[in-house]
Amino acid sequence: MNNDKQGHFFNHYDLWINNNLLRQGLQLVLDSLSPG
Repeated sequence: MNNDKQGHFFNHYDLWINNNLLRQGLQLVLDSLSPG
């Protein structure tokens, strides 16, 4: 596999993971702040 393409793919994968974790964390905070 082309190393450049592989690195490019993993960079996007890391970004997706980070965004997903941030979104889940934000949702947890909102859930804890909301009554009930």
